[in-house]
Amino acid sequence: MLVYEQQKDSEKGKKLVEFLNWAINQGESMAAALDYAPLPDNVKQRVLERIKTIKY
Repeated sequence: MLVYEQQKDSEKGKKLVEFLNWAINQGESMAAALDYAPLPDNVKQRVLERIKTIKY
């Protein structure tokens, strides 16, 4: 997923970050039931670090 690192709308930016964190943490548990492969732990950690760089 590509998103702007600097979000123009702070409320939407905050919601985006909340959604991305949910998708990587809690949403990941739904992957197998939807026939998706879960992310490897090293990739998951890289994604979480990148989410932290999004400013809003």
